[in-house]
Amino acid sequence: MRNKNPIENLLLISKPIFVFVNILIVGSILFTLVYIYNLIKGYNLLIQFLFFGSTLYITIFILIAEAAILAFISRKMLPPVKEGKFSIKSKEFRNYSLNFSVHAIFYCSLFFYFFKFFGFYRLYYRIMGVKGKKYLISVWSDIMDPYLVEIGENSSLGAYSLLVSHIITGDKIFIKKIKIGKNVTIGLNSTILPGVEIGDNSVIGAGSLVLPNTKIGKNEFWAGVPAKRVKNL
Repeated sequence: MRNKNPIENLLLISKPIFVFVNILIVGSILFTLVYIYNLIKGYNLLIQFLFFGSTLYITIFILIAEAAILAFISRKMLPPVKEGKFSIKSKEFRNYSLNFSVHAIFYCSLFFYFFKFFGFYRLYYRIMGVKGKKYLISVWSDIMDPYLVEIGENSSLGAYSLLVSHIITGDKIFIKKIKIGKNVTIGLNSTILPGVEIGDNSVIGAGSLVLPNTKIGKNEFWAGVPAKRVKNL
C-alpha cells in the first residue's frame, strides 16, 4: 500500500470541513424553500412554481456572492506562495499548504459547482489568484494552483485540460508558476506542469503532457507525451 503524499493527507484532513460546508449550503437552501412554501401554499400551482424558482435562483446567487467574498478575504489573509524547491517540512511548504487548503475547501464544495454552472467559473479562478482577463476556460478543465498561473488574452483551455504548478517527489516539493501567453490554445485532456511558459499564438495538441520548465516559443505547435515541438505556425 503506497503512502499518501502531503497534499493527499491535507485533503483527507480537510474532508470534514468540506462536508460541513456542504451541509450548510444544502441546509440553507432547504430552509429557505420550506419557509417560502409555508408563505405561498395557499396560492395556485403556477404562483407556487414561480416563487420556488425565483427563490432558488436568488438563494444560489446570494451563496455565490458570499462564497466570493469569503474566498477573497481568505486569499488576502495568506502570504504569497514562494516558487522553488523546498522540503515538505519547510515553512514555504506550510505556506503553500495553507493557500492550497483555501482553494481545496471551495473546490470540493458545492460552492465551486455554483460558480461553475452558473457562469462564474472564471470569476472564481480570478478570486483565487489567476492573473489574466478575457480568456476562455472549459467548465471541465482544472487549475490546481490558481495563485500560480498567468493566462494571456484570448487564450483557451480545452475540456479536461489540467494546469498543475506543483510536483511532490519524495520529501521535496517543486513549485513554479505557469505562464500562458496571448491567443494560446491548449487542447482537451492536456496537462501543463510547473514552470511551463507558452508563447503567444502557440497551440498544444489534445492529450499532450508538457513537462516541467518547458519553454515554448511564439507561434509553435507542440503535441505528444511528453510534448515536443511539431512545427511552426
